[in-house]
Amino acid sequence: VQEGMNLFRGVPIEKFREAVERNQIAPRYRRVTFTGGEVTLERKLFDYLEIAKRSGSFEHVRLQTNARLLADESFTAKLIDAGVDEFFVSLHGADAKSQDYISQRVGSFDEAMAGIANIKRLGAVLMTNTVLTTLNVDCLAQIVDTVHPFAPARMEFWNYLPMEDYPDERDLLVPIAQLGPAIRGALARAREYGTATAVK
Repeated sequence: VQEGMNLFRGVPIEKFREAVERNQIAPRYRRVTFTGGEVTLERKLFDYLEIAKRSGSFEHVRLQTNARLLADESFTAKLIDAGVDEFFVSLHGADAKSQDYISQRVGSFDEAMAGIANIKRLGAVLMTNTVLTTLNVDCLAQIVDTVHPFAPARMEFWNYLPMEDYPDERDLLVPIAQLGPAIRGALARAREYGTATAVK
């Protein structure tokens, strides 16, 4: 995502408005997902959300986020009032030590967990995604344990796929001999809890 952000600034609001208007006339999409970089930092996010909500043409409005800003309950409530009913939260570690190291942001785990708690308290749908790397492969089942108390609708596990081939990023790729048992263990734990999963 980081490399792409330097080249692609997202869908201009007028193009988005046109796409939404086309969807009103000839319904094709039931859900709109806002993603890219960290979408909660987008200055015009609420303008986009207003267009989506006002159109009445989407059954669901989803936000993909690291949930750090959602630690502010009033901000989370504002997003929900603006029409967001699904939150797809990136969680790559089972605790502060692992998540903060992976995100390279001290406090990111605590903020994400506070954001997740606010999502659930305010009645929105919670889903999580975890990118599978050498940095978290040994704690995948523990990530499931960490999220379980919040009853996520689904947990997704995404294989790490570098956008560009940097030598230092190759070390993040998990050999399948190591990844296989780890992901099977996480999926088994999720099944015990009755949590839906997807591996991508």
